[in-house]
Amino acid sequence: MDKQKEKQIYQWLKKQAKPAAKWFSLTSLLGIFNGFLMIAQAGLLARIISLIVMHNYTYRQMLNIMIALLIVLIVKACVQWLRELCSFQLGKQVCQQLRKKLLDKIATVGPLGLNQKTTGQWVILIQENISQMHDFYARYLPHLRIMSILPLVTIIIAFCCNWAAGCIFLITTPLIPFFMVIVGNKAAEANRKNFQVLADLGHYFLDRLQGLATLRLLNRSKKESSNIASAAENFRVHTMRVLRLAFLSSAVLEFFASVSVALTAVYLGMTYLDYLNFGTWGQPLTLFIGFFLLLLAPEFYNTFRELGTHYHARAQAIGAGDTVMDFFSTPEIFHRKNQRSFTASSQLLMLTCENLTVKAPDGTVLLNDISFSIQPGEFVTITGPSGGGKSTLIRTLLGFYVYEGSIIIDGQELRDINLQQYHKYVGWLNQSPSLIHGSVADNVRLGVETLDDDAVNEALKQAYATEFVEKMADGIHTPLGENASRLSVGQAQRITLARTLIRKGQLIFLDEPTANLDKKSEQLINDSLQNYKKHCTMLMATHKISQMEAADNILLLDQGKLIASGSLSTLKTTSTLFKALWNTWQTFEHYNQYPPAETKPPAGKFIPLSHEDKS
Repeated sequence: MDKQKEKQIYQWLKKQAKPAAKWFSLTSLLGIFNGFLMIAQAGLLARIISLIVMHNYTYRQMLNIMIALLIVLIVKACVQWLRELCSFQLGKQVCQQLRKKLLDKIATVGPLGLNQKTTGQWVILIQENISQMHDFYARYLPHLRIMSILPLVTIIIAFCCNWAAGCIFLITTPLIPFFMVIVGNKAAEANRKNFQVLADLGHYFLDRLQGLATLRLLNRSKKESSNIASAAENFRVHTMRVLRLAFLSSAVLEFFASVSVALTAVYLGMTYLDYLNFGTWGQPLTLFIGFFLLLLAPEFYNTFRELGTHYHARAQAIGAGDTVMDFFSTPEIFHRKNQRSFTASSQLLMLTCENLTVKAPDGTVLLNDISFSIQPGEFVTITGPSGGGKSTLIRTLLGFYVYEGSIIIDGQELRDINLQQYHKYVGWLNQSPSLIHGSVADNVRLGVETLDDDAVNEALKQAYATEFVEKMADGIHTPLGENASRLSVGQAQRITLARTLIRKGQLIFLDEPTANLDKKSEQLINDSLQNYKKHCTMLMATHKISQMEAADNILLLDQGKLIASGSLSTLKTTSTLFKALWNTWQTFEHYNQYPPAETKPPAGKFIPLSHEDKS
């Protein structure tokens, strides 16, 4: 990492502490006050030793000083406890704010931005990278503020007592930060590489874990286990490199701190033995002054040692902040100004697209100059070869992608309206059911938690899900387990359909909702949609014959372009591509299989798998 980039990351990290300025100031003040108490403690101890050795004071005569020392020790312990508490709250608040900003940013980049990283990498970014910044805010930044005041005060006190000891403090002080920075730069680079390896490991492990059943079927479990072990070993090696630099940094700081304390002790000892006779401002070096300076020196250098320890937290934060800052610099897809409020003017909404074009972040055209209109209450299907742009079109109409051209929803331009208000009138169901770790009711109510159990039961009834929900131990309050392990794919899809229906959306988008279902589940969902479509305007991406037969209009997409549109009978007679696809769908529907849509075998013929494909 070059110096300029490291400086940018450091400045960005410091700016993130502004929301917790109160905790930052309190932590710093407590640290400075704790330093003054340390000086007072050294002075009182030196005074007690001087009075006992030089003046033969009894414990009774020193009672006041000893009580003062006890009070200082108690207050110092309380201040240290408060400082730890405040520093933890400082790091906690900043990390919470960063995570919130990160999640808000994720909501603005849209699906195209999310596709730039895998799920495992997003988890590492949100959890691990932010966690590694905690000590930077809780320890390093406050200690930096303390270092700007406390060492200077200590040196001034040392000069007032003995200018030679003050010179030793002043001359040896720069050595510690100098070597700390040299080692710290290497540690920052090692941490950055370590976080990248951790992100890759998280992605690799999660991907293999999700595909464990497939790996077992293909007899690849042992092979992938060894690959995961290799990836974990690679992470261990990078982690040990970071620790090696951390230990090296500590050893360097301890060495120079010890040498500096030894120089002070040697000077004081040589002065007491009359080998040296300077630095005392014209007065003899008393036991009190010498012992006070000897107690002050380790505490003085300990402040720098602590900074060295926390400097490793700085290196960690810079390594973690590299990826986070780069993500925050990603252009926002949904950055809208002066959004207009959206309120549907009627129960059934009209949707019109004119010259609609959508591009990926790299400039690839996903949808190219598409124009069509969906009348209020109409049921329209989108079909075509895989990769033709069906899912992209639906996500664009949901407001997830930046587009060129025009999308008019109920007379208003989509890019200008408030998305949250717009989504209140929208329902969406895709081909992969997404259920949370909760009960049936929790999943159905997701996003509309105020609805009662009667509304949940009605939605489940409309989605033909009551037949299996009623058989569960606690009905709609039965926990579904991790990844809805209690349900089949068809049952999970009916739960998500109930979630869509309970919102009573006036504009429904469906992205191949029955693509992975058996015939019974598909028929039940089709029946439910048929009953509901008279209450809304519906757009469905599909390859299913039964759904296209029920449609009022069909849009045929291929390679991001609208090839043809019209009724089923019209497309059968006018579109060569649609006729070829239709023959393919008929063939495989007979065998209850759906291959990739671009596969176009001759009508009426079934192509069996080869021996190699079966294996």
